[in-house]
Amino acid sequence: MRVLTLGWELPPHFAGGAGIVSAALAESASKSGHAVTYLMPSGPDSADDERFQLIVASHHGAPMHLGRITSGLQAYDGTRLTEELPGPAHTSSFAGPRRLYGPALLDEVATFSEQAVAAIQETGLSFDVIHAHDWTTWPAGLALRQALGIPLVIHVHITEYDKTGDQSADPAVLAIESEGMQRADRVIAVSRRIAQSCIDRYGVAPEQIRVVYNALEPLGKARRRRHGKTVLFLVG
Repeated sequence: MRVLTLGWELPPHFAGGAGIVSAALAESASKSGHAVTYLMPSGPDSADDERFQLIVASHHGAPMHLGRITSGLQAYDGTRLTEELPGPAHTSSFAGPRRLYGPALLDEVATFSEQAVAAIQETGLSFDVIHAHDWTTWPAGLALRQALGIPLVIHVHITEYDKTGDQSADPAVLAIESEGMQRADRVIAVSRRIAQSCIDRYGVAPEQIRVVYNALEPLGKARRRRHGKTVLFLVG
């Protein structure tokens, strides 16, 4: 299957767990024999960049291509010290939660949506399905769905309600999430709780949702070396 994966970031340039999961799933799909193209709004100038050896060169299955759209922002900037102010120790000089998204993320999401179709059409590649991670890529996924005429699967890692604890949820983000879930051909949730939230909060039909849990990469068994006596150190 030819899969077009949409992600906002790709390790080692990432700020949250969604970027790690997006890359891991794309890599696993490629190793399973699917042809994966990973499209993101910003990143390296070349897919041959050595930083992507783990993602590209280590594959043993079908090749994985990387597409790039120029962007000045990352998905999550992280908490930043904005100003130092004199005062007691309990005074906070950090920005609020919305700073995690960067100063103009909604504009950036719209730009990605506008440029994604042209970027993919320029490659001349054909796809069977679109796999879009997190709400930041869903508008682009919907635009590509319409332009390419193929199914869209959106991956819900977390919702705006869950991120904010039901407090001060961003209406613009909620609108994007709602449209994405309502118009997608399939919704993947990372847990039953998230799936139920999609049903209760966004009106997604239960039959449209599949739960795919995140998992740890298996580690190889360590080889135990026995050389002489066992020495126990007590520190304390």
